[in-house]
Amino acid sequence: MRLKAIQRLSAEGSDDSAGSDGVDGSDDWNWTRDRDRGQTSVEYLGIIAVVVAIILVLTTTDFGTMIATAITNQISRITG
Repeated sequence: MRLKAIQRLSAEGSDDSAGSDGVDGSDDWNWTRDRDRGQTSVEYLGIIAVVVAIILVLTTTDFGTMIATAITNQISRITG
């Protein structure tokens, strides 16, 4: 009796475009996937913020000038 009820629920849920009725765990997977999309956006935003901070430090401090001078000296040394 229970098996028939589960099969019927599963068949009814198969027409649902959002996923299944949860018998096979598809709803859990969809929820996890949707939640991860938001997390990825936050991670990208964090990376962009770090890159902007590094660029600001390099362009507005003497440390950035020292690095640029060192790179220029090494390029000159290699190319002669």
